[in-house]
Amino acid sequence: MMKEFYEDNTLELKLKYFFIRLNITMFFEKGLLSYYGEWKHDERDGQGKSYNKNGKVKYDGQWKHNLYHGMGKLYYENGSVKYEGDFYYGKVRGYGKYYENGQICYEGYYENEKRYGQGKSYEHGEIKYDGQWQNNIAHGYGCLYTNGKLVYKGNFKNGFYHGHGRQYKREQPFCDGVWINGIYQEKKRPTKKWFSF
Repeated sequence: MMKEFYEDNTLELKLKYFFIRLNITMFFEKGLLSYYGEWKHDERDGQGKSYNKNGKVKYDGQWKHNLYHGMGKLYYENGSVKYEGDFYYGKVRGYGKYYENGQICYEGYYENEKRYGQGKSYEHGEIKYDGQWQNNIAHGYGCLYTNGKLVYKGNFKNGFYHGHGRQYKREQPFCDGVWINGIYQEKKRPTKKWFSF
């Protein structure tokens, strides 16, 4: 079946081939493959793949009402994985893993496309932070690492050391106490600690 769509006085041809037995749709736009997968009520619904303008896979996973929904993978234009995990009506939500340059940067939970709940961040393939998150910032109990080595274990608030915690040097504890908004509560050591993730 062929349908014609007009956008900015440009004629676009979209071809749909239906295989009733498999309930699979191949979707072509301007001669390039745009979508291949399940189709329901004239929408992308079920398992399917979408493609970018270069013909490479952009998304591979589950759909609902034309939106990413369920388990799936997003890809960079070079074909490497960008994100794999849960989606909820087009947004990253639930458990997932995020990658940059082929290396994992974060694995854990998301809420409204932001790191939220328990998760781990990585830098150059080494763990950087393991703990609780809120709105992409360390918030709650967690462990901070430098070059893969533990440097702090304790509570965070909005990215700052906050509450009881313990600092480590050469992976051995050397400072145990209380911080408030990144300030260690001892006049001799007024060092403010804040970390961006």
